[in-house]
Amino acid sequence: MVMYKKIVTAINKQAGIPVFIAEFSYPSGEVQGAYAGWSKTVKGYPHNEEGQAAIYHDVIEWGKTHGLIGIRYWAPDFSEWGSMSMFDYLDNGAKAKKILMDAIHEETN
Repeated sequence: MVMYKKIVTAINKQAGIPVFIAEFSYPSGEVQGAYAGWSKTVKGYPHNEEGQAAIYHDVIEWGKTHGLIGIRYWAPDFSEWGSMSMFDYLDNGAKAKKILMDAIHEETN
């Protein structure tokens, strides 16, 4: 989180343009296979659906007042990425929809 904030702030300060973060992701569970090395836990954000939702929420909220124009999650729909995806392929639930709708709801209230 510190790295993202420093990069966004530096780009804003030096270039004077808003920043778009592309291919951001955080796991909602154990990371396996080719991406197992990406399983570092960020303090305060456990590897579960709540932690995944919380990190997206916090990045978005911080970005609203720090020059972040948008964030695109990393290929949320590819099942072989497992918990890095924002969808649960075991029961076909779309947790991404809830995460995004909650963010939109907060914005309009």
